[in-house]
Amino acid sequence: MKTMLEVQYQEKNVKNGDLDKYVKETLKEQGVKSTEVDTLNIYYLPETAKVFFVAIKKDGSEFKGELDVNAMPEYPEVVKKTAAKKAPVKKSVAKPAEKAVVAKEEKPVVAAKPATKKAPVKKTRK
Repeated sequence: MKTMLEVQYQEKNVKNGDLDKYVKETLKEQGVKSTEVDTLNIYYLPETAKVFFVAIKKDGSEFKGELDVNAMPEYPEVVKKTAAKKAPVKKSVAKPAEKAVVAKEEKPVVAAKPATKKAPVKKTRK
């Protein structure tokens, strides 16, 4: 299940994914690597168009910031094509030249019939 959250306030639409990208790009610009961050808390106040964030690093230190949503760049939506799925492409692997193998003549295998014991026939006198 995919979830999309969009906050609409006074003619302004803000998606949670866009806020997330905006804050992460800002952290990256300020030298904070995503591998250093353990928790990222983002707070959006639509009435002031402000985004506040707190990045808690793995070492326990915090990095705080404030951003203006009106200055946020527009992020294009990623549209996934689901109508036509392509078949997987098989890669052909070049095989090394094989040596010619001369087949040996084999004698056909004949299955032997299992030996059965016949019951002795009784001779009757008339």
